[in-house]
Amino acid sequence: MMQEKKKREQKSKNTVGNAIADKFLQKSKLVRQISAVGEDEKKLKEISNRPGFMVLDQMERALVRKFRHDIKDNKKLLIKMLKSVNWHNEEQRDDAVELLYQWA
Repeated sequence: MMQEKKKREQKSKNTVGNAIADKFLQKSKLVRQISAVGEDEKKLKEISNRPGFMVLDQMERALVRKFRHDIKDNKKLLIKMLKSVNWHNEEQRDDAVELLYQWA
């Protein structure tokens, strides 16, 4: 009986410990996500300040595509969004046309 009680207490401690560890991991993931978003915002701002004729590399096109719905208020990013579209991809093309209506 004493052993069962000790086992239950240990299990309870493990559960609490796991819960605390899970909370810590969730917070650290959130901090990393916020940090990544901050870096993405910096990069988008840098991209928006470039002249429209500048070529975007693959990572920059991916970043603009990722945030295409969030950047509609930034007129400087319109041409960059259009450059990020793979016009041979029907899904991307349809999405871009829809976004153009929302951008206007």
